[in-house]
Amino acid sequence: MYISEVHIKNFRNFSDCRIPLNQGLSVIIGENNIGKSNFLAALALLFSPDASPRNRQLAVEDFWLGIADTDEPSEIAISCTLTGFKTDGEKSTVATWMTADPREARITYVFRCKAKAKTEYKKGDPIPIDEFEWEIYGGETESRERFEFDQLNKISLELLGALRDAERDLEPSARGRIAHLLRNFEAGDQDKQDVTEMIKDLNERLLKTGQVSEARKTVNARLKNLVGETSAQETRLTPIGADYEDLIRNIEVEVRSPGEQFRGVDWNGLGYNNLLFVSVLLADHLQKWQKKKLVLPMMAIEEPEAHLHPHLQKVLNRNFERTVQGAQVIATTHSTHISSSVSLDSLVVLNRDENGDLQGVKVGDLFKDSTANRRLQKDLERYLDATKSTLFFAKSVLLVEGLAEALIIPVLARKCARQQFDLDEEGISIVAVHGLSFRPFLKLFGPDAIRRKCVVLMDSDSKGYPLDIDSVTPGPTAVSLIQDFGGHDNPYVSILTNLKTFEYDLAAATSGDAMDPDAPLSNEAYILRALENTPGVTKKSIPEVGSISQRDEFGKTVVELVQGAKGRFAQSLAAAINERSLFSAGLEYESDLEAADLSGGFRQEFESHGITLSGDLGIEPQGSRDEWQITDNDSSRAYIVSRHDDVLHICDESSVESFVIPPYIQQAFGFLLGDEA
Repeated sequence: MYISEVHIKNFRNFSDCRIPLNQGLSVIIGENNIGKSNFLAALALLFSPDASPRNRQLAVEDFWLGIADTDEPSEIAISCTLTGFKTDGEKSTVATWMTADPREARITYVFRCKAKAKTEYKKGDPIPIDEFEWEIYGGETESRERFEFDQLNKISLELLGALRDAERDLEPSARGRIAHLLRNFEAGDQDKQDVTEMIKDLNERLLKTGQVSEARKTVNARLKNLVGETSAQETRLTPIGADYEDLIRNIEVEVRSPGEQFRGVDWNGLGYNNLLFVSVLLADHLQKWQKKKLVLPMMAIEEPEAHLHPHLQKVLNRNFERTVQGAQVIATTHSTHISSSVSLDSLVVLNRDENGDLQGVKVGDLFKDSTANRRLQKDLERYLDATKSTLFFAKSVLLVEGLAEALIIPVLARKCARQQFDLDEEGISIVAVHGLSFRPFLKLFGPDAIRRKCVVLMDSDSKGYPLDIDSVTPGPTAVSLIQDFGGHDNPYVSILTNLKTFEYDLAAATSGDAMDPDAPLSNEAYILRALENTPGVTKKSIPEVGSISQRDEFGKTVVELVQGAKGRFAQSLAAAINERSLFSAGLEYESDLEAADLSGGFRQEFESHGITLSGDLGIEPQGSRDEWQITDNDSSRAYIVSRHDDVLHICDESSVESFVIPPYIQQAFGFLLGDEA
């Protein structure tokens, strides 16, 4: 038996949200403040053994902030649907909770206004929280029959918060976790008696030693001096508990690595103590389940990745999936190592759509409707790694073919977009699929899936070297994806193709007439600079500035030059744009800068790199002899010249909007930011 769905209304940041869960392990993921901790708090109201009548009484702050002003006071409701009950114990527990579907049972916590106060309430009044009470009932509707809490107690949720102290919780005590675990097992009466006799004998021997007896005499003497002979109590120093139960309560956990001696858990690191604590709790719950004290033991763990290195995070969650039987484990996490290491059936995404509404999506359910989709699920599970799994935590997603786009596009957004922005700050995850395998990823997004914007950028790989996007026919893969995912019925997905390839479109971009093959090559200086710094590109083959005037020919040349070196070219181009580096020159021109006179060779150096300077220039040192600013007063452009590594580096101090972003990338930015004009 397990909880298959939780329906939360008007509780904290949940207005009305259904969250599906998996049998066994469910990993809840989502961005910060999406409601993962509040979801566990909702479950605890029903199933936590610490949920006393007082704890179930909520406060005004527990109501959803956007709650509507209605004629009656609003109420909080948390319903859990249970399914998969097979044993007699499970069936008897949920017998009075059944719904119209014989495969489902439901239990609901409701926090609402008392009937009398409800009649006195008027629209606009504050919530009369002192007149609210909680109820728990089973089934689809309330019954007048008394609710049997004994049955509810057979389902127990152990909640491990993010700020847990595993070392303290493992300390010996009557109510400690080790004591709880030991109570699941029995010792024979003769064993208990034998141990008790040994304890008594050992204590008597210890008390007779001079060390203990003298200490005892000293304490008793000082006590009599303080309170007098009549009022003083007699003390005894007892090294070990007086009987078997005392000894059990004081049992400590010791650990050791192979080849080492046993030590207390205080020698352990935080990560391993967390693992040990989880192991003790699971052992305790599963023992109660096996002894039929519980029909459904549950454990909820916030941030199981705490203090664990990536490999151990993956191992922990894979073992949860394989070994948790009879129990239901719910983990909330921000770790991409965890989200990439478990089955998609175990992943549940909490997402806020464009209207601000929360939704819960069980990722595996998006692939369950056909054998072909199940194959796509397996493909996606193979593709996902710690980097690609960031898409589950993002506000929107940008899917690209390869490394080159993943390197350059963030720089274009930050430096060159009409409205410059940072992908990370906007919550946009860029994922390179390293090919054309976009289909498994696109199954994740849509009106009936995760309601989150996703853009795909694809090469058209069209024949020839076109300049008119309307003349380009997308390839069969793009056409198929557009038909299946990019229609008007899916406002969350946009599939965009370019003129030919990513590198071609960057090279052929212009701020002039896109249809004019002789329009200015806006990105020429940056492209040539990047080619010069790209290992693997034959330097003799790099064209001179201005030697190629036609955009399609320049694009073709760049595509041919970077074959086999696309990743390195992307790194060089990203650096050139990021640093606004235009070209380098020799130190012989430093005297021109110091004299504030560019009438000589330095002007020609600019012109050889496609930059024409006017006659009205301002040249000023910038705080040291190693940096100058050249301002072209006619064009209002400024250049920084800095000396380092025995070379003069010339950078564009003006906005790098002079680097023209290909239209299909600019369109993608508009879609993701909600500015598609």
